[in-house]
Amino acid sequence: MSEDQIIVQLNPDVPPTGSDFKLQWKPIESAPRDATEFLGYNPKYGWVGTVRFDLPDDPDPEIRNPNGEFLGSTVGCTHWMPLPDPPTGLDE
Repeated sequence: MSEDQIIVQLNPDVPPTGSDFKLQWKPIESAPRDATEFLGYNPKYGWVGTVRFDLPDDPDPEIRNPNGEFLGSTVGCTHWMPLPDPPTGLDE
């Protein structure tokens, strides 16, 4: 059993990472609420984008630019998944 699989069994609320983890959509209610960025999905518009909850009681995740400026709310976002690891070994 990999370290990621053990972490998931011990704490299913923490999204695992690493090569053993297959990205899957999860209900938005289980998304992290600590300003961690993740992919959000809104089925009404077929929209997928990077979003986050800034506060534990936020009703909808927010869209922010790389500088952290608020761009809007994602009312109707129903699912989420962790961001994938960035690519490695690429020339910059």
